[in-house]
Amino acid sequence: MGQPADPHQAEQARPLTAFAGDGESIAALLTTRQGNDFFQSFAHAASGSVHDARYTLLGERFEGTDHVFRLNGERVQAFSGVAKDILDALVTRKDEKRHADIAAYRQRAHAWRTKPNGTYWDHEWDGVILISRDGTVLAMRQISPFRNE
Repeated sequence: MGQPADPHQAEQARPLTAFAGDGESIAALLTTRQGNDFFQSFAHAASGSVHDARYTLLGERFEGTDHVFRLNGERVQAFSGVAKDILDALVTRKDEKRHADIAAYRQRAHAWRTKPNGTYWDHEWDGVILISRDGTVLAMRQISPFRNE
């Protein structure tokens, strides 16, 4: 279950939950002065679409959010996420009484430093993948146009 987040250790973990699009878990890592009530108040309907995407990229599981947009007239999907094992230590929105496990997060994030990182082409994803040493990923690929285009 973890312990309440130490403010100094939580400072390292907050950006990962933000990158994955998980506002509720960010709130658990913030103090009132830092604005945790912002993430616990009313949310726009579109904000429910965050932390809703899961992909296996280069053999690793990642969770986060994705967006589809146009780039030079072509449809592109961009996925930003965090390694599932790291995110599991930080996500608190599934259980109100659960605290982020900062010790587990630090151990898992440290283990990620030994894994390959950099920019790669993932043939299964059919696009470019950028994996960072902290377990974050940014993946982009061109996707098919709508049928009526």
